[in-house]
Amino acid sequence: MRFHAVFCLMFILAMNPLGLRAEMSAKSYMEEGNRLMQEEKYDDAVAAFQSAIQLAPKIPQIHNALGVAYLQMEGRFHDALAAFESALKIDPKNADAYFNIGLAYQEYQLDPISAKEYFQKAIDKNPRFIRAYYALGMIYLTEEQDPETALKYFDSSLKLNPNFSPSYFGLGISNILLGRPEKALKPITMLRQLNQDHLAMTLEAMMRGEGLFVKEETAASAEGENQAPTPPDGQDPVLF
Repeated sequence: MRFHAVFCLMFILAMNPLGLRAEMSAKSYMEEGNRLMQEEKYDDAVAAFQSAIQLAPKIPQIHNALGVAYLQMEGRFHDALAAFESALKIDPKNADAYFNIGLAYQEYQLDPISAKEYFQKAIDKNPRFIRAYYALGMIYLTEEQDPETALKYFDSSLKLNPNFSPSYFGLGISNILLGRPEKALKPITMLRQLNQDHLAMTLEAMMRGEGLFVKEETAASAEGENQAPTPPDGQDPVLF
């Protein structure tokens, strides 16, 4: 079996040596870029992703990663947008790219109208894109002051992943704002079961009238579970 695998690899290399080796090298640069992103060395990460693109220009995930790196750098919004659009030129059905463009507009351009459009496109391409439903729910909740519609999107995300705690937080806030605090009790219970006590305590404080909801607090509360921008639903960003 081992001999057969080695023989197959040698055969592929012989048939297309440059293409396969380039893709394997591109993967190494991609992995290096991901490591540098975790270390917050964004300039170096951009260089690594650019090297990967030179070797494998037709892999949309690398363009997506480049866009994410640009978004961490001040004044590079348009470079990020160009990288995401390059991913879409390669793969027009790439839901990650639509989602990342939506986050870019929402977080870096403060343009919820454009953000909503791209989040919806992400869902159209991938109806199981949990965080796109959550993101739309947050726009309806914080920007459009429409907690009733927000509830529908939070519910949709939880049908796909019953353990997605940011959506329970959104459900709780929406019901409190709608004057239905009793319906916030289940989200509070679920948040505690998911070890999100700080979110549960925030909802309890709101039910006691001890604080007013502000979108900045909500975005911060979800940090660590909905960090932007990333591939959907916890998938590995390196897809070779």
